[in-house]
Amino acid sequence: MSRIWSAGEPIDVHTDDADAPIAFTWNGRAHRVDRIDEEWRVDADWWSEAGEVSRRHVRLITHSGYLCVICQDLHTQAWTLLRIHD
Repeated sequence: MSRIWSAGEPIDVHTDDADAPIAFTWNGRAHRVDRIDEEWRVDADWWSEAGEVSRRHVRLITHSGYLCVICQDLHTQAWTLLRIHD
């Protein structure tokens, strides 16, 4: 199963002292992070009337084996789930 959301699905993320995701809750279920595979930042649209986009993306693998991409809006600090593959 693969799911991809262009706008993302809202999630609650728990981080460690270094601000690395260690678990997230989606659809009422907790998912513990087994390892972080990659992390990158996207800064775009600084010229746009809609405003600048600054996001932190994290590709990770959960303890249950899901490969996920989660994203943090660096302006609002809100997290979303962008992709999940099992």
